[in-house]
Amino acid sequence: MAGHCFTRLGLDRLELGHPLNNPASGRVAAGAGFTQEGVERQKLRYQDDDGTWQRYDTALWARLATDLLPGIVPLEILRT
Repeated sequence: MAGHCFTRLGLDRLELGHPLNNPASGRVAAGAGFTQEGVERQKLRYQDDDGTWQRYDTALWARLATDLLPGIVPLEILRT
């Protein structure tokens, strides 16, 4: 999808974020060619099961159109 955003939509930069307590999302981001750039403190706010609101630090990841992705072959997006 990122490749589509760069080639077809002309975007130069994509960003994504996930709570630091979800490291699996970070592995997915890294696998998709994103680089972790930092942490945004207390960016996300979620309501816990008990109804209390908590703030969470967020890992900030980005990918540039110029970033190289060795070994990844983009899939063609088919329109129906």
